[in-house]
Formats: sequence, C-alpha cells, structure tokens
Amino acid sequence: MTQERAKTIQTAVRLPSEVHDRLRQSELGVSEEIRRALERVQTQDAIAPLVEAAAKNGRTVAAEIEQRIRRTLAEDALDPVTRELVAGIVNLAATMEAFLDAGRWHWHQQLHGIFAAATAQRLTAYKPPTEGALALQRVAQTLGDAAASQLEQAPDALGGVIERADRRTHSYEYLQRFQRLQEARPPPAPHSHLRKEEDKD
Repeated sequence: MTQERAKTIQTAVRLPSEVHDRLRQSELGVSEEIRRALERVQTQDAIAPLVEAAAKNGRTVAAEIEQRIRRTLAEDALDPVTRELVAGIVNLAATMEAFLDAGRWHWHQQLHGIFAAATAQRLTAYKPPTEGALALQRVAQTLGDAAASQLEQAPDALGGVIERADRRTHSYEYLQRFQRLQEARPPPAPHSHLRKEEDKD
C-alpha cells in the first residue's frame, strides 16, 4: 500500500442517474471522474469552510461534498468558452467588490449598473468575427422563418424570450426573491421631479 493510498478513505457518493450515465461514457471511467471532481472540490474548499457551508445550507458535510461534486461535474459538461465566461463573471464580481469596497453587485442599483456594464463588456469581447448563416438556417428549421428573422433583426427580443423560457425551466432561488422584492416596491410618483422643480420656484 502506497503512502498516498494510506492517507485516503473509501467512500460512496450518490449521483443522479443522468450524471452517472454521462460519466460512464468517459474514457476515464466513473470512479476516476468522481475522484478528479472531488480533488477540485478539495482544492477550492478547505474543510473548515465546508463544515460551515454545510451547516448554513442545512446539510451534512457528506451531502455538501456530494452537492459540490455535482456542481463541478455540471460545470465540466459546459463547453470551454462558456466555462471560461462563467469563471470570468465570478472574477468580475470579486474584483468589483475589492476595487470599489462598496459592497456586492446586488446590494444597490448603482452597483448593479456597474456590474451589468462590466459583464456586458466582457461578453462583447467574446463576440465572433463572422456572422452565422448556418445558425439562421437552424433557427428557421426549429422555430420558423419569423424567429430567424428576429434573430437577425432584433436579437434582444429573441434573447428575452430565451431568458423567460429558462426561468420557467429552471428554479433560481435568489432570482425569485429579487423578483418578489421588485413587485412589492411601490411605483414612483408621477412627475415627482416636476413637483421638486416647482417647490424650488
């Protein structure tokens, strides 16, 4: 028994069947994929923060590790460009918080605006240099000529459709909280700026 193996403990991790099926297709095999994912989790998270996170999330440490392995495997399933973009957005949030020392991007509208501009600029940097005639053809085949025309002439509108469809397909706890807060806010008084000008006169 090697010294490295003597320091390890065999354990079991329960995974969704679709994740297990995908791992079985890997050349590395299920066990090796899980081992590598666990190594990345250990690199990113020390034991003490793991225990703290588990308590905060109402999970055991084992369940917390299992959840993080699932997240790591899900990230691995992304294409490399999307994975890099996600990592970059996370870095932008951390850089902005450290640079401005004014709080996190979702604390105030002004900070949100700065973060939105930063992420938009980063996304623009990934803009391909060529147009996608093939993409238009695929959209036309899938959604019809009207959607293909919309993709070419008004991509913002089609992007909004996709964003709303994603909300219906997936559950985002904090997004739902922000939506409820926005809906609960009273609308601004009409012409309030005009009344302020009149008060000055």
